[in-house]
Amino acid sequence: MAKRYYNRIEGESSDRERNNRRNYSELAKSICSSLKSYFYICFSAVADYCKRYLFNRRGVYSSIAVVLLCVVTLFIRRCDFDFGIPTINKGALKPYYGYFRNNSHLNRFFNDLNDKHLVAAKANGIQIDKVKGSLDEIVDEWNLEIIEDCSYYEVDKLTHSAPYLVSSAAELLEDICKNFRDSVESKGYPEVKPIVTSLFRTPESVKKLQRSGNVNSSSNSAHLYATTVDITYRRFDGTDMNGADVYKYIMAEVLRDLRNEGRCYVKFEIKQACFHITVR
Repeated sequence: MAKRYYNRIEGESSDRERNNRRNYSELAKSICSSLKSYFYICFSAVADYCKRYLFNRRGVYSSIAVVLLCVVTLFIRRCDFDFGIPTINKGALKPYYGYFRNNSHLNRFFNDLNDKHLVAAKANGIQIDKVKGSLDEIVDEWNLEIIEDCSYYEVDKLTHSAPYLVSSAAELLEDICKNFRDSVESKGYPEVKPIVTSLFRTPESVKKLQRSGNVNSSSNSAHLYATTVDITYRRFDGTDMNGADVYKYIMAEVLRDLRNEGRCYVKFEIKQACFHITVR
């Protein structure tokens, strides 16, 4: 009896499914028949538009121009043209998962305050209470080294500082950028160069900064001692702003190692978007 019972139930369910399938097919046919007129109207409107506007000389030329524009746009987007300034897109860079994760982590780690920078600057830099004369006279008197573009770094257009450092700071800057280049190469990323944004500031340049409202223009700045350098982490020569994050974290690891060796103090400047570095 159990067998006949299950057979009866299965037969009834199959009949019900067949009826439902028939009902769905009839519903679909009725919907298609009701929409047929709308499809015909839309097709007629498109055909009439093509006949009026596209199938004449002006329309043909316009269509060809649009097609060519699309082809040229796709070609440019797919090709990597070199105009003398190599640019690395973020999509071409593999993500880097190193010691640092975000700006908050960097800010907590590189938090050497101005007092530490000043102590190191006074011990290793020029004596600002004895600084007199023009910039050239200061450079000659204190044997400051000129900082210029080289194979390791680029010097940004300096508006409120001069491209000079004491020899120990210049050596530190070169070591930072050398180590950065080696680290980038070992991790398999394309070579880029850090950009130096601020160097030696004279008292006159600090006054100009204060008049311009710059929040980083302290009259007791370590930059006055020619021992301090700012390296931006928002831009690197050879990549766009989207690709700079990868190199920012690599630079941070280089600075971490040198800081742990006791060679420098580092402050992560959020508003100025730079690493503020003073030689020790």
